[in-house]
Amino acid sequence: MERGRLDSSPDEINMKKQLSHYDSTGAARMVDVSEKAPTKRTARAHAFVVMLPEVIAKLPENPKGNPLEIARVAGISAAKKTSELIPLCHPLMLSHVDVEVSIESSGVRIISSVSTTAPTGVEMEALTAASVAALTVYDMTKALDKGIQIRDLYLLEKTGGKSGLRERAEQLGWLVSAVEVVPDDLHEISSLLRRLADSNQVNLILTTGGTGIAPRDVTPEAVRQVIDREIPGLGELMRAEGRKATVFAALSRSMAGIRERALIVSLPGSPKGAVESLDIIAQLVPHIIDLTEGRTEHNDVPH
Repeated sequence: MERGRLDSSPDEINMKKQLSHYDSTGAARMVDVSEKAPTKRTARAHAFVVMLPEVIAKLPENPKGNPLEIARVAGISAAKKTSELIPLCHPLMLSHVDVEVSIESSGVRIISSVSTTAPTGVEMEALTAASVAALTVYDMTKALDKGIQIRDLYLLEKTGGKSGLRERAEQLGWLVSAVEVVPDDLHEISSLLRRLADSNQVNLILTTGGTGIAPRDVTPEAVRQVIDREIPGLGELMRAEGRKATVFAALSRSMAGIRERALIVSLPGSPKGAVESLDIIAQLVPHIIDLTEGRTEHNDVPH
């Protein structure tokens, strides 16, 4: 596209046709959801504000007030104004918004939760809440440290509609007994995996996120710490099939293994990638669980 021109090339139009916020000519539009049935929708998002320990220690002394509480309220308010900030978002009547703001050794972690009953999802509301809460923490502490950074803004989970890891698991006939959020911390992830696997209450544990190559991506290391046996073929299969859709699948370190009688699988962090990866291995999961339970007679499955 040349400078000053507003038209689009054929390649750009073809790309836009794959996105719901563009019409057949490539022009931006608000998606018509009037034909979609209202269903309960939820979403959770995450953000992290990195700051020096000295700044963290002075948070209770902030002359503007309690930064954590003000950030929490700001995030809740922002979620309700998402459609005013993001031009093509639908105005939604939110039934619940919550923002958790907690202090950690390297900064402030923010997790937002939003729910509604509507024909479209609330992931943008959750992301807006987390981002504005993070910006509020930054605003209230920037005088103490010019190096404060906002990192790791991403969607943790969405439910409702046709997409979402939990929905896909339930569509497969699996009972989802718990959903938990933990920091990108090797010890905390491995501790939770041990607790769940050793409880003998679950036979499948799915993790999402932390499978890339960034310094904070430690989920594969945590899984390796707790499993008794790795199943390399599952990770290889997810990467091989994923590369058919995007070359970036080659950067995934998704893996799987067995601890006691529980199958642990680490999936990508993006909701779409997690569902697609689960679909790739879904037909193998019941057979693996049968084997861990000692049911080894399968007439229709080669050994």
